[in-house]
Amino acid sequence: MVSLKMFMVFLTLSLLGIWMMVGATRCPKNTFWNEHLCCDSCPPGTHLENFCSNSQKTICKPCKDGYYADKYNVFDFCKQCQSCQQVFSQNCTPTTNRKCACLPGFLCSSSDCSVCEKNNCTKDENLIKTVISKDESGLEKYSYHCEPKRPKYDSSDNKYKNDTKRTPTDRKPDPQSYHHHTFVIMCTGFVLVAITLVAFVFYTWSRERRKPIPNHAAVQAPTAKTGDFHLSKEESGLQLITQSDSTESSRFDSCDSKEVSALSV
Repeated sequence: MVSLKMFMVFLTLSLLGIWMMVGATRCPKNTFWNEHLCCDSCPPGTHLENFCSNSQKTICKPCKDGYYADKYNVFDFCKQCQSCQQVFSQNCTPTTNRKCACLPGFLCSSSDCSVCEKNNCTKDENLIKTVISKDESGLEKYSYHCEPKRPKYDSSDNKYKNDTKRTPTDRKPDPQSYHHHTFVIMCTGFVLVAITLVAFVFYTWSRERRKPIPNHAAVQAPTAKTGDFHLSKEESGLQLITQSDSTESSRFDSCDSKEVSALSV
């Protein structure tokens, strides 16, 4: 029973919240949902004093001097106009905030220019402004620094003269672009080295594979020829003498045989 009651309470609250949200979205522009009614919002220059009811409309009250409301609102107060350190360019009204300015030779430290600082740059320097912070309301805070003006070459009298505007050739190189080109060059070199190494390994492997495999079983002892041996001078001389003796002996033998034949006849 307790769980059922808790569920019914949760369901009722959920349906009520959905009904209130749907009712609030049905209110036209510059109105708000209050006590089952669409009440008018307070126009610029005023703030809320009493909510609307079944018997009366929303009661709004004008902003006091030094305060303003620049939008339709349901607040019970107006915003205070900002104060200026030096001068203002537009005074505060019930619907607009005061706009500040700085005297010549001074710089605004923020987007509302409520604080001024002295310009320390000379005529030979360029003033560089940098946004250092920005809050939820959109208020920006600035910082300044000075940079020397880059001289511009004048071809008419071959002299340099100052130029506050930088030409395209005077632009500083982009570090990101430099690193990108370096990375591309390194990657290209690595790919080329890898391709060369793979090609060399493949060439060496294919060359080794084309070599014939030696068959040790089919190896035969080489046959030696007499002409393949080279004799020394002594051995060559001895061989010549032996051949000469052999020739002479054959000659004597032939002569003896002829004489014997003649005698026998």
